[in-house]
Amino acid sequence: MQQDRKAFVGLDTSKLKISVALAEDGRQGEVRFRGDIDNTPEAVRRLVHKLASRHGELLFGGLVSEKILLANGPELLRQGLAFWV
Repeated sequence: MQQDRKAFVGLDTSKLKISVALAEDGRQGEVRFRGDIDNTPEAVRRLVHKLASRHGELLFGGLVSEKILLANGPELLRQGLAFWV
C-alpha cells in the first residue's frame, strides 16, 4: 500500500555492496538501516520497486556510485524519483 509521505533513501556504495538506510519524513519519522544489497543494476531496481510500493515519494542521496546512476538513472528519473547529494 502506497503512503503519501516522503522517504529519504541513503546509499553508501562499495565495489560489491550498497548499504541502504531509510528515513521517513517528519519529526516522528523512523530512521533505520535496511541492510546491504549487491552493487548491480538488478538489485537496485528491486530495491526501488520495493520501496516505491511502500512510500509516496522517494528521495535518494549519499555516495551514489556512477555505476548506479549510469545503469539506473534514466529509468529512476522516468519514475519521478529524485536524487540529492
